[in-house]
Amino acid sequence: MHRDIKPDNVLLAGGSATVTDFGIAKAISSARAAEGETLTLVGTSLGTPSYMAPEQVAADPTSDHRVDVYAFGAMAYEALTGRPPFHGRSQQQVLTAHLTEPPPPLGSRAPQVPPALGALVMRCLAKSPADRPQSAKEIVRELEGLGSTGTTGAHPSFSRRSRSALIGAVAVVATVGAIAGRRLLSGGAPQLDRGVMAVVPFRIASADPSLHYLREGMLDLLAAKLTGEGGLRATEPRTLLAAWRGALGSDNGEVAREGALRVAREVGAGSLLLGDVVGTPTQLVLNASLLSVPSGDALARVSVEGAPDSLAWLVDRLAARLLTEVSGEGAQRAASLTSVPLEALRAYLDGQAKLRRGQVAPAMEEFTRAVDIDSTFALAGIGLQQASSWGDNDGSGIQRGLRLAWRGRDRLGSRDLALLEAVAGPNYPNPTPSRELLRARERYTTVARDRPDAWYLLGDHLFHYGHLYDIADHPERALDAFKRAVDLDSTYVVPIFHGLDLAVLVGDSATVRRFERMGLEADTARAWEPMYRWYVAERTGDTTRARTIFDSLVAKNPQLVLPVVQHAVYDGTGARYIRPLLEILRPEGAARGQTTGMLRSFHDIFLVLGRPREARAVVDSMFRDDAEINALIARTRDGLIGGGDSADAEEAVRILERVHRGPAVSEAVRRRRTRAILPITEPWRLAHGDTSTVRRSLAELRAAIEGEARPPGAQTDTGAAQVRATIDGEGVRPWDADMNIGVIEAMYAEIAGAPTARATLIRLDSVLAGLDYSMQHVHRRAMANLVAARLLERAGDPRRALAAVRRRGDMWTPTHPYLATQLREEGRLAALVGEREQAITAYRHYLALRFDPEPSLRAEVEEVRRELARLEGESAGR
Repeated sequence: MHRDIKPDNVLLAGGSATVTDFGIAKAISSARAAEGETLTLVGTSLGTPSYMAPEQVAADPTSDHRVDVYAFGAMAYEALTGRPPFHGRSQQQVLTAHLTEPPPPLGSRAPQVPPALGALVMRCLAKSPADRPQSAKEIVRELEGLGSTGTTGAHPSFSRRSRSALIGAVAVVATVGAIAGRRLLSGGAPQLDRGVMAVVPFRIASADPSLHYLREGMLDLLAAKLTGEGGLRATEPRTLLAAWRGALGSDNGEVAREGALRVAREVGAGSLLLGDVVGTPTQLVLNASLLSVPSGDALARVSVEGAPDSLAWLVDRLAARLLTEVSGEGAQRAASLTSVPLEALRAYLDGQAKLRRGQVAPAMEEFTRAVDIDSTFALAGIGLQQASSWGDNDGSGIQRGLRLAWRGRDRLGSRDLALLEAVAGPNYPNPTPSRELLRARERYTTVARDRPDAWYLLGDHLFHYGHLYDIADHPERALDAFKRAVDLDSTYVVPIFHGLDLAVLVGDSATVRRFERMGLEADTARAWEPMYRWYVAERTGDTTRARTIFDSLVAKNPQLVLPVVQHAVYDGTGARYIRPLLEILRPEGAARGQTTGMLRSFHDIFLVLGRPREARAVVDSMFRDDAEINALIARTRDGLIGGGDSADAEEAVRILERVHRGPAVSEAVRRRRTRAILPITEPWRLAHGDTSTVRRSLAELRAAIEGEARPPGAQTDTGAAQVRATIDGEGVRPWDADMNIGVIEAMYAEIAGAPTARATLIRLDSVLAGLDYSMQHVHRRAMANLVAARLLERAGDPRRALAAVRRRGDMWTPTHPYLATQLREEGRLAALVGEREQAITAYRHYLALRFDPEPSLRAEVEEVRRELARLEGESAGR
């Protein structure tokens, strides 16, 4: 047993491979001899993490020669893909992965590798020694058979010479050298790795002989700092020095620039670092030039200086500057990035790289690690917020990231301050209205036109909220922003996710093909691929293929259930799949004890589909005891604007009024009940022409709002906190007070024919236009905007009414119970003001959602279908 097979320990010359450095094997043999062959080494794990077999990691005393077979598999994997199996993780994470995780399939990392060779390498990496090839001879026999028949799928460039070279290597000891491996599939030409930097011996410009050790010492110092975390790995010093001495012919002297580039090519590095050390009695300066291989073009020049005793700090700064230069973060961020601890910087850069490739959960982990190391690292806080906005269920990562970024904003440059405002909003920590946030993101694109994240943020905001701004072409504008982001960084997967949706939606087939190709290249995990194959098939009318993909997709990836629902809500695509999906979610939810949030989503989706009876059944199962108020409010609102049963809603109003007049555990609880109940019962009465209680209700509401104000430091009433947590599922927020009162005042002013009716209505409309339409409060705000739209239309202002019904929250969420009602009103009003194509889009969306309504809504659906046919006929005959 060698126990430490790795590229560093395999020497290549004249087509032969020789294994060296039997240090661990000899040490164990010597120890066993000294102990009389009784040494078991239990608990002693020896070897190099990237190449250690599971039993070797576990220090299993029964380990045998098959640990070297596993190491051969790890080396072959690296030779054929450019990375060892678990590259980019900490040493402890790599060891754990060897014990517990299968490596990513070799074919997914290097599709050009013959399948038979890939299968052999993966068998060598089997967790159980019994599942691996049992000897080097067995591996040689399989390698000799590669390409001998037409069934292996051998790549044309995998020549007989290449096979012979690999067989020769494994014949020495089940291994393959990293440098030879890079040549296997390229006919002898080296395959350069852009993530690897060749660090050659530094020039020493100092009379102080004590600094001369840095000539080769800088190789070791930088190799220890640049390990691949953060996007750059220094070549292994001994491998580089062997190539350097081969080029030089001795241990001394210097190699010219062209010779150094040849050495870098020989070790497969995509860049070359030339450096010098300048030392005086009072100062130490490290200079470095980074060159592209093989062209020799300058990539970066960096210099750090300090006191002679600050070498460790200077090497950290030099490594940080190099990481920053090659990361794509830009020179403007150099000061922000190189002033943080190197470990935090590497975690941040790894997080950025993972986020660009759509690896949300790993990115969140890296950004969290960065801010754990340095809580003032504002850019890492922004990164945590952005990654968490994709994959954080409870919002804790979003909030933590924003808090840290805002607190450390004095460390940001002007462009990154604009980024922080584009992410957090200029009013942070207070909410920023959606339109104001749009302006902040537009400002960021003006100061950072060369940054892909600027265009992504703008496109993302238009994708989610463009319907709020009365911009007819907001899908096209969002898609254009996503294209610009990808043009600036072709590896940036995140804009592709929504960009592909929009390209399909607007019929941009060229961008669909381009984004599909780029997504496959950048997202090697293929996590998103089946979702978009389904979406494209469904959107383009290939329903048979869509059904086949869907059946496979859901069976293998239940977590993709929600994205299917999101697509259906966003543009109506695939709505027919929603009910079967809910049946999948029901047992999963029941197993977890279905949360009120999940059940609320079921209620909302059933209403959107035109199934108010099923929605009512969900409501009845949602609430118990004190929270019965929630069920009554939902039943009333559904009856008022959601197509629910009017008699059922009227009964709910009567019960709510009794609850409102009944006893309360405290005055604070009474105020909360007033603020929750009256904003729904009073509009119900007014909608039915009953003004008998309106003055009293307005007075009670205002008193409840004023009574809610409490001096700083005052104790919160326990009963009030309980009701706040249960009423209407969200609590009644102070910033909704003007909206709730405004709805009642505007409805009453119209009925009463008050001379101030129009001014009252315009004031309500202005309040609604200034609200933040996030995922929260969609129920109450949808009702308020629908009421306002109906009043505005009757007041002779249909265009303003149309803007009101278009005020919906984030469309990439299933929490839109009154979406169908809003779409129907949008279609009708758009046709009324002459926006025929927008009316057609809204009606099609409505009908896609309500493809199978309950009997009570079928007449409404048929009416919309007739109106759509009329508009489409007019459009065709135009």
